[in-house]
Amino acid sequence: MARVVVVHGVGQEYLGRRTLQAPVAAALADGVETAANAGDVPADTVPAVEDVDVAFYGAAFRTPGAKAGPSGSLSVDHVTDPYEQELLLAWADAAARGQAPRTGTKAPTPQVVQRAMNTLLRSPFLSGPVAERFLLGVLRQVRRYFGEDAVRARAIEAVTVRVGPDTTVLVGHW
Repeated sequence: MARVVVVHGVGQEYLGRRTLQAPVAAALADGVETAANAGDVPADTVPAVEDVDVAFYGAAFRTPGAKAGPSGSLSVDHVTDPYEQELLLAWADAAARGQAPRTGTKAPTPQVVQRAMNTLLRSPFLSGPVAERFLLGVLRQVRRYFGEDAVRARAIEAVTVRVGPDTTVLVGHW
């Protein structure tokens, strides 16, 4: 078992554990090495790349038979689930502190949902032409993780099988 296990973030449905492992392990080792060189951590804490594994749970979100990821055809019009709407509004609130929401709507979606989306898409954390589809895919994944027991169980199992008695660090991010 790996000394360090990294749990990937959302939006990784179509990659895999081995595909993610190489760049994640190298980046983690480089970051710890940089910290060691600066004297911030002991030099013997730098992990070897082979001591780093990735717990891959993205497949839990795949739709059987689908050729595109879950965010492929999403638009703000698809945000009809109350949990997704509430989560989107909470994200927008966090992103918008001090910003006035744009007015108007581009779809027959409740204005408050459209404003939340607009606020998030103007935030420094999201930009580019695929930002809306990505954000909606993330929103859908979060709702599915917390709302579908089978999805959550598969994700948790993917993590627990990677963590063993030799694992001393578990890294998770969103």
